[in-house]
Amino acid sequence: DEDEDDNDLQMEADDDMEEVMCDVLAREPVDVDFGGIKLLLNQLFRGTSLNLGAVADNIIEKAFCSTVIESGGNNGDSDNDGEEGKREEKEEKVKNEELANIFGVSSVIPLGSKEDAQKELNSFLKKKLSGKGDSAKAISTLLDKKNQSAAFCICERMVNLPIQLGVAMFDTLLSELDALEKEDKPRFLVMLFKGFQYSAFQNKKQQEGEKKRKKKKSKSKHPKEESYVHEEEVPSISYYGFEDQFFVNQAKHVHHFEIPKTDGQKQDSTQPDKMFRTIAVLTIPGAHSALNELKQLLE
Repeated sequence: DEDEDDNDLQMEADDDMEEVMCDVLAREPVDVDFGGIKLLLNQLFRGTSLNLGAVADNIIEKAFCSTVIESGGNNGDSDNDGEEGKREEKEEKVKNEELANIFGVSSVIPLGSKEDAQKELNSFLKKKLSGKGDSAKAISTLLDKKNQSAAFCICERMVNLPIQLGVAMFDTLLSELDALEKEDKPRFLVMLFKGFQYSAFQNKKQQEGEKKRKKKKSKSKHPKEESYVHEEEVPSISYYGFEDQFFVNQAKHVHHFEIPKTDGQKQDSTQPDKMFRTIAVLTIPGAHSALNELKQLLE
């Protein structure tokens, strides 16, 4: 709805927004986290008919390897919640989503299950892959398998929090995946990332890169052999999460699809020209490789 779109704009809009420094706490999700989890899911699945409430419930009640990140001042589900007064207070908080103060959520949801939320996730992904190239067909075929070989991996955070938080979230998630029994461990992780594109910016960068390549070529002792070093290709899509590109680079299959801009984004000239979502399929070792590269860069 309109309010959720406004929240999405606030979370996604500013690529150079100032980082927010705060104390955070990682813990298992509980009922009072419903509103905060749903809000984070909305920024990832904006503009879809996916039942985000069902997905949030699934993360809280049934999904494994689930963690939420909250501000350090909120103690979540306290030891005294068994008391009647505490229970009533908890129920009241569930009704009021504005009380939720969740900065990040991570979870793994099996895609071969018959649970409604998981079936909806599978259906959503397939619709975005319909009739689209080799990678899309490969991902769609993977989703058709009923042996739970694929799971949807969510690792969503507010983008203006330090990158170290994203690293810690993925680190915890992969550690919990590694600890699973073999029969419970998915072979493939399906991830969804938020991307954007500044067309004018990309064109300018490509032109600058072409000038550099021509300059290197003209200085070469053997120009006819075209032995100059190519500049790194400018990616057509950038990502809101600094860590996202590392996981996309390690993916076995990648598929991008464009999503519409909100009314607020259309009216703001500083907004990207296009908004995307990227579906990426990784193995668990591939996800570990992406995380290790990220850690080495940040050391």
